[in-house]
Amino acid sequence: MSDVLCLATAVALDRFATVEAFAVGRTNRPTAVVELAGGKAVNVARTVDGLGGTAHVVGVVGGAAGDAVVAQLATTGVTSTWVRGTNPTRQCLAVYDDTTGQVTEIFEPAQPLSPVEWSEFATLSMRAATAHRGVTVVSGRLPAGVSGVELARLVSAVMKAGCRVMLDCQGDGAAEAALAGAEWLKINEHEAAELLFAWGLPLPASADLARAVADRTGGSVVVTLGARGAAAATVGGPCFEIGQVPLPDAHATGSGDAFLAGLALSLARQEPPQDSLHQAAAAARANAARRDAGCVTAGQAAAQLGGVTVRSQPWVAGADGSTG
Repeated sequence: MSDVLCLATAVALDRFATVEAFAVGRTNRPTAVVELAGGKAVNVARTVDGLGGTAHVVGVVGGAAGDAVVAQLATTGVTSTWVRGTNPTRQCLAVYDDTTGQVTEIFEPAQPLSPVEWSEFATLSMRAATAHRGVTVVSGRLPAGVSGVELARLVSAVMKAGCRVMLDCQGDGAAEAALAGAEWLKINEHEAAELLFAWGLPLPASADLARAVADRTGGSVVVTLGARGAAAATVGGPCFEIGQVPLPDAHATGSGDAFLAGLALSLARQEPPQDSLHQAAAAARANAARRDAGCVTAGQAAAQLGGVTVRSQPWVAGADGSTG
């Protein structure tokens, strides 16, 4: 059985190109190009594999890009189950500018799924979850044709099958899916603000976002804050402030996925939340030091542990998610 099951709501074929100096409106010739199977859940699975764990992916692919995703992931230790969709798998491009250190990203939207395709994906996900009964990551942007209610039903069913669900969902319907009762919700600062707005709740300071969201969902929540680290609120336990030493020439693409992978693998290994968050933040830093996504190794993550601090603090939350 795999350490982590990853249910991918939006798969992608990712390309990472490096240019000496990116020029808008001009021909840019890359000095290096890397092509990888991608999408948030796939990045999580490959990172789990790189960290020394095992992972299985369930997702939907289509067209030549989908064939490339299947072939690339097969070169790793990640196992997979695929639904063949009608629409071609989306393609995404990240361009790294060697001169400025900036990254320009061009991401196609998640391809629509038909009711039949979603039903097949949900059926295969449930089959995998019933066999797995462990830490399960449900991650990715909701594709057109799938509602937040439908995703919430899948999350609830996977939990009833005995899995510990970790949810990282974006797009229309995220507010409904976030209330499905997942054990962990992983979001970034912007997504946390969107959820609170959708629920009609006040927006607290960044450090209190995790508490405010957790007070509404009833589960543990981690909010990533980019270069500033992260904040987490655990059910029945303390909150945590995750800080980090500034990382020169950091690239954010896929770092949230690496954080989730480190957290999922640590929880699968029964490590306590504080240690799990430390491992997660180190994996995210290791990813930010690379020019691709989801390719972190255990050694690279271990080398970043010293740049991370995790400090606990008591839970103090009001009924509206405000702190006292």
